[in-house]
Amino acid sequence: MKSVLQILSFLFAGICFGQKLPKNPVPGKCYEKCFDFEAKIEWREVHCDSLKLRTAGENFVIKGEEAVDIIKKKIKFEKYQEKLIKLGYDLKVTGCIDDKTVEAHHRYLKDKSKAEKVEFKRLKKK
Repeated sequence: MKSVLQILSFLFAGICFGQKLPKNPVPGKCYEKCFDFEAKIEWREVHCDSLKLRTAGENFVIKGEEAVDIIKKKIKFEKYQEKLIKLGYDLKVTGCIDDKTVEAHHRYLKDKSKAEKVEFKRLKKK
């Protein structure tokens, strides 16, 4: 019985503490992932109150142009995920930044950079 409890506690700890965070996070500060189509996904420090507002659910209402802007960004991101899938990267179209999307995005940028270097060398030789 004791060993079963130990195993369950290790599993619970792995689930709770296995969340993705930036390197060397400071306790008491809040972070969010920043996405740019031409750069690696990075963590940005944000004010914790703004995150609380976004996760407050029914108390947080988005109106007008801000809502339209969010929908446009989500559609653009879904199209980008579809592009990565067509290029052969393993991910699903979710409209959210998940681990597979981060991995595929970083590999895409790396592959794109290599292709640009090869093209530059080819043009330089001419």
